[in-house]
Amino acid sequence: MARSNSLRLSIGIIIVGMALWYVASIADLGVMARILSQADPWWTLACIPCVLLSHLVRARRWQTLLQPVHPDTGLWTAFNAVMIGYAANTIIPRSGELIRPFVYSRREGIPLATSISSVIVERVLDVIALLIGIVLVLGIEHDKVTAAIPNFSPTMLFGSLVLPLIVLLVLIGIVVFTSAGPAMIDATVRRFHARTADAMSSMLGSVRAGLSVITTPSLWFRLAIESAGVWVLYILPMWFVWLALPIRSYPAFSFVDGAIVLVVIAIGVTIAPTPGALGIYQSFAQAALMRIYGASPEEGLAFGVLAWLVNYGTALLSGGICLVIEMRGGLSMRDMMGRGRVEPTSER
Repeated sequence: MARSNSLRLSIGIIIVGMALWYVASIADLGVMARILSQADPWWTLACIPCVLLSHLVRARRWQTLLQPVHPDTGLWTAFNAVMIGYAANTIIPRSGELIRPFVYSRREGIPLATSISSVIVERVLDVIALLIGIVLVLGIEHDKVTAAIPNFSPTMLFGSLVLPLIVLLVLIGIVVFTSAGPAMIDATVRRFHARTADAMSSMLGSVRAGLSVITTPSLWFRLAIESAGVWVLYILPMWFVWLALPIRSYPAFSFVDGAIVLVVIAIGVTIAPTPGALGIYQSFAQAALMRIYGASPEEGLAFGVLAWLVNYGTALLSGGICLVIEMRGGLSMRDMMGRGRVEPTSER
């Protein structure tokens, strides 16, 4: 695992270096710095509550995902776990997807397999929402997206998003709706070691528990509303960053334009994840503003830098604060490394 993380981090650093070199090579950094210095502080600060609220809604949605099996989980514990996970993602891509369910399971007394499988469902919802956003944006402003990403094609979309989603949905369907898992354990492992088979069956049961929202239709509408809320709160900072910067090439920039820029950035981050999306985020934001809205390279880069700071900077700082809060509540670095156990508290 450590070797895999080191390799992933090394590849990410190489991609970051190449992306940063590219965006800097076509922009005057001095001009970009002057543009940033003229940013309206109030519009910039307005982004921060939107970012924090988006993560709070995400934490609430996580509670909804776990409600069929754990209806009494704490919202603020979920929020702390989400922020710690996003802070970890800023350092090592995707690492937070394991860290945050671990933190939540330790603090709430939830089986780790249940917590992880609920995060898998959450990510499925995110991918579906992103695909819906891409389809809507392509339907409304196809030329703008293809202008920002010249090599964009359905094949690229299928390979990076649709195919993994299909595979994941098939696996989830097998686990939730069939007896293939228990039957396979009984036919193989149980013949040689009953205790191991019992442990595997128990883990499979915990995984199914985390996926049980799929068979609870009464929660689907709430999940849809919460998912929509997350994405609306993702779009607002894009709009506010544009309003904060002295970019005059496209004065009619609206909430819809913020959604277009967000989709372009999301495609880039999905295709080439780097630590904190650094480099990729800025380069795709710069391309979107230059090719769609006629901004200069310096204006596009300034937008990408400021949007990245208010999103990832807020997540990193808040995640650090949330980690301190959880450590004061009983979580330790020993637990984070998986060598301890934190009993659930009664705090909510």
